[in-house]
Amino acid sequence: MTELSRKTIAAALATTRSIPSILNPEIDAENVVMPPGVPLPETGFDSAVLLYPLRPGGVNRVRAIKEWIARVKEGCSPVGMTDGIRRYAEHCKSKGINGTHRVMPLDSFLGRRLQFLDAWTATGKPFEPPIPEGMKRSSTGELYL
Repeated sequence: MTELSRKTIAAALATTRSIPSILNPEIDAENVVMPPGVPLPETGFDSAVLLYPLRPGGVNRVRAIKEWIARVKEGCSPVGMTDGIRRYAEHCKSKGINGTHRVMPLDSFLGRRLQFLDAWTATGKPFEPPIPEGMKRSSTGELYL
């Protein structure tokens, strides 16, 4: 990848007024910059990234959107990828790993291994942290002595 295309993608993500065109395969997607005022084509990436579980360091948006666009070009549905993100978020919540290093980076999740297609089922009842010694949990979930 050339330095110009890296700058173009970085600028596209920083300003949110530019986006690679995935609707027209004849256009070089890495070098497209849309003029201000032109509505962006809906790819679903912005809404999907909001569903993804948090992890230390946040999301590398440049790498994640490159993977997203690559999967769309390969024929993967944005709706299917969003559903996979939703399933993974529920899985992480049920395991109690939200906000930890155990949450997979988004660009890896959207990568060539197509992990968004996995089942990612929740593991029964939600994760509850252990109760400290000498304390009890009420029916509402609050801890008391």
